[in-house]
Amino acid sequence: MTLILSLETSAQMCSVALTDNGNVIAEVSEELSHGQSAVLMDFIGRVFEKSGCKAQQLTHVAVNRGPGSFTGIRLGLAAAYGFSVAGKLPILGLSSFQIHRYLAGQGAMLIALDTRRDDFYGCFYGEKDVQPQWTKIMTVQDIKGEKVQLITDKLISGTQGEFHEKVQQLTAKNGGLAAWHFLQQGKIDVFSKEPFYLRPAAVYEK
Repeated sequence: MTLILSLETSAQMCSVALTDNGNVIAEVSEELSHGQSAVLMDFIGRVFEKSGCKAQQLTHVAVNRGPGSFTGIRLGLAAAYGFSVAGKLPILGLSSFQIHRYLAGQGAMLIALDTRRDDFYGCFYGEKDVQPQWTKIMTVQDIKGEKVQLITDKLISGTQGEFHEKVQQLTAKNGGLAAWHFLQQGKIDVFSKEPFYLRPAAVYEK
């Protein structure tokens, strides 16, 4: 059994899931712009209750390590570290980009995630890349200049040609399934325990 507790708090979602050998057995998710810290542990308790599993049965803990909300990223990683230390569990930390790449499949693509600051976290994958070729902050005009498949969580008007718009919000289920996928393929080097930021932390977040 590979029982993965997956946490998603990197954006406007508080989401927890349990996956067993690539099958989702319980999930609790709620869209929240603030207050994830007040409900995360309750959500974790609820997925254990729904699944009938116990924390002692976990084999891994997966977490979205960013980019996204600085507070949300720190919250998710802190919870992951807590379970890791308590249960001696490996942390399967994936970026938002890696999870979107798993969901979209192969092919050259630009992943553009809304920063809520009038720009985007951008990432480019080549045809068969497992790791991105580059990541950077991008404007709408930057995005429109890249003539490849577009994966984004915000509608961008006026895109033409080869652009393909896909609006999707990540949940813990996505992260858990992506982590299982990479584990099964033996791609251990894709995981990291470190937070992934594309801009310096600010004192206040919008």
